[in-house]
Amino acid sequence: TNIEGMIQNAAAADAHLKEVQSDATIQPKLTEQTIVGARANLEAAQAGLKALKDSLDLMLQSTNPQNTVSAQSAYDQAKVQAENSERNVSRQRALLVKGFVAQQVVEQAQTDCDVATAHLRDVKIKLDQIEQTNKLTEANLRSQIANADSVVRQQQAALVQAESSVLPADKMHELTSARAALAQAKAQLAAARAGKTQDQMRKD
Repeated sequence: TNIEGMIQNAAAADAHLKEVQSDATIQPKLTEQTIVGARANLEAAQAGLKALKDSLDLMLQSTNPQNTVSAQSAYDQAKVQAENSERNVSRQRALLVKGFVAQQVVEQAQTDCDVATAHLRDVKIKLDQIEQTNKLTEANLRSQIANADSVVRQQQAALVQAESSVLPADKMHELTSARAALAQAKAQLAAARAGKTQDQMRKD
């Protein structure tokens, strides 16, 4: 009958409302879990970024300067030694011309000069390598910092999104609609039952 159909409609509307209410109850819990996870991810990303920045600061303020200063000092000393050796060769050759020293003395001075020049070349190569390594290490760290900073911004956005979805507007609208549908179904059923009662009374 018509009333039986209305009863079924009311039952269906009631079941739908309960389902929507259940979703509306579960949604905040799921959202809270999402917020906790997003906050943990953000904190981890921020910690990683800070560690990289600390490493860069340490490298720029301590590690690189110490390495460079040591290599630069060795180069400066080698350069002075090489220059002194060159001057000594010139001096010994001048003395040889005047007959004040033997050829062997000049040859020894030249050998010493060659050794000093070779040493200067070696420490210059080492200094250049250290400076190049420092530049590459710094560039690599700065690249990692840029990537880590990007991850932090992504996690910040994820947290904002999670915090703004406690109960989405469409879910609230669905809940309101379900309540209205149930109320309408109950009203129609009540009206139909009242009409049937009146008809029965007239017949009596």
